[in-house]
Amino acid sequence: MESRFQKFMRFFVGQRKKVLPLWTEKKGEPVVRQRPPNPDELALGWADGEDDETGSEVTQLKGVKQSHRDAHFYIVGATRSGKTKFLESLIEQDIKNGLGFGVIDPHGDLTEDVKGYLWLCSGRSQEFVQGKVVLIDPTDENRTVAFNPLEKTHGESSARVASELTEAFKKIWKDSWGARMEHLLKNTLIALVENNLTLAELHPFLTDSLVRRKVLEKVNHAGCREYFERFNSLRVNTQDEWMESTLNKVDAFLFDDNLRQMLSSPKSSFNLREVMDEGKILLVKLDKGRLKGNADLLGSLLLAKIQAAAFSRTDLPESKRQRFYLYIDEFQNFATESFSTMLAEAGKYKLALILAHQNLAQLPPPLRATILSNCGLQAYFRISRDDANILAKESLASIYATPPGWEEYIKVLQELHPRVCFIKNKIDGGVIAIQTIDQPPPHELAETDEDEFAGEIAECEIGKNYLRERKIIEAEYNARKKKLLEIKEPETFAEPAEG
Repeated sequence: MESRFQKFMRFFVGQRKKVLPLWTEKKGEPVVRQRPPNPDELALGWADGEDDETGSEVTQLKGVKQSHRDAHFYIVGATRSGKTKFLESLIEQDIKNGLGFGVIDPHGDLTEDVKGYLWLCSGRSQEFVQGKVVLIDPTDENRTVAFNPLEKTHGESSARVASELTEAFKKIWKDSWGARMEHLLKNTLIALVENNLTLAELHPFLTDSLVRRKVLEKVNHAGCREYFERFNSLRVNTQDEWMESTLNKVDAFLFDDNLRQMLSSPKSSFNLREVMDEGKILLVKLDKGRLKGNADLLGSLLLAKIQAAAFSRTDLPESKRQRFYLYIDEFQNFATESFSTMLAEAGKYKLALILAHQNLAQLPPPLRATILSNCGLQAYFRISRDDANILAKESLASIYATPPGWEEYIKVLQELHPRVCFIKNKIDGGVIAIQTIDQPPPHELAETDEDEFAGEIAECEIGKNYLRERKIIEAEYNARKKKLLEIKEPETFAEPAEG
């Protein structure tokens, strides 16, 4: 008698087979059963099994309830194991179901494919892709969204905003972080927030005592005012020493004109709370090949603001909070210390996370433990020996406690074919092995040449309603900077002594 484990090995680790969406049952052939998922279901992929009555082999399309996603979805697998195409299949279903979602993509390829699916699924509607989609692409040389991370979310205090953003900076600059740097940065951010300024004004605020004096006149936060009273009493060379590290890092971040222009408008051109509440679509293309380390910091700042927007939904009854799905590829690059809080609390505010990355070693042990315990849906594609040792116990401890035992199962996890994974459902219980849905690139669905389709996507101007001309943003920034620097020194004010 063939064991359950041997059947799994034969179906998924043995010879590859072509999985067709549907065909007529014929004697002696495997049976494939499919019905389109309902809007309240999410299709995951194909699973093999046995018909209870006939004993014949059956391949069925498997899925989960949309409500199960409220407990978050964790996806892990090595490069080229099929994670990205799996994400695309989930995203395309969200588009067809009219659901609101966001994608934080550190490479850019996923975003480009999603743009194609949006264009096709909307029936090539310019009104839809220009008004329903917010596209954040720092590499666009002519236009950009305006994004001010210092802008308050509804109900937030300036100190709360500063704390959120300080965490993001700490995540990226952890190797040179210290208490002095944290206090200086946090109080500087409070001052800028209360003056409706941006990160672009951080340099003149710290380096020009007259600008600092002017800005602090409008600050109500007592702790911030007291901090800079002490700071202003220091000798100039001591002030320079204190601010050097912060200035070097912020200046390096804003050295890229594309990023500086995106971040230098006091008013953002999009509202993240509105994106969630109205079921819009947020695409964040962080082309790490061009942005380098700046991609991680920008992603962390955006994630902090998304969390704040979600948590601001306390002013809505839970029944009126619309679900919003946030896909984060290589999420470990953006996860700050408060990420565990986000995992634990986001579901209450109908923010569901779909987290993907390559291996467990990328996660600090506390975060890894939080994810494995809190994510209700989990997918394991091909993984390393070290990860297989851990995830074998997470997924099928009860099923494979008897021979052939752990070693053979660990080997299975290491040798899974592309597009084959284990799905663990902690809500309903159980683990199933699936082959993910075949997901053709959008140009193939459109039956056009890839370059021709790319040109069509460029012409439809996705996200146009939220974009601004860079030259206009630059002119506004220069005018604001000139006004900020036009300060007549009061007779009673003197610079700190040199030396």
